Amino acid sequence: IWDDDFMPTLENESVEITTLLSEIDVDEDAAIEQYGNRTSTGSYSFMASGEAQILLINRESRVGLAELDLAPYDGTADIFLAIGPVLRGNALRDAVGFISFNDFTNQVEFAQVSDALKDRVDSDVLSQIDIDSLTGETIQFLGAFSLDDRDEIVIMPVRIEVVQ
Repeated sequence: IWDDDFMPTLENESVEITTLLSEIDVDEDAAIEQYGNRTSTGSYSFMASGEAQILLINRESRVGLAELDLAPYDGTADIFLAIGPVLRGNALRDAVGFISFNDFTNQVEFAQVSDALKDRVDSDVLSQIDIDSLTGETIQFLGAFSLDDRDEIVIMPVRIEVVQ
């Protein structure tokens, strides 16, 4: 599903991150209604794209994160980018809206879809770029996040490109 359904859905339906966060801040319920998806009773997930400066690469934990500063650039981290090696959560699976628990035999198979998507992110996105060398660089990203804590938005990337 990666090439035929998953990536086209993200490319066509993602919302620019500053617009999305602004709408969440103004009226979270309306933003969820318009842009959010979830598969059960968990957090809502969103497809997002944007441009940001990488302030810091944090690998103190195996759940590596890059701190991102959104425009207008002020040197303060606004959101985070999952860089692994451990990638947590189900944002990718849940954000696209067409992967349903009812399509699977059991919870294990449903969880395996999320794991397969994260494996693809690791092999096709994160392994293809030297993210540790990009501190201070501006990137464009495409991905998804779950709205667990508004102050700790973590984008699971499906595309990262350095702005030249």
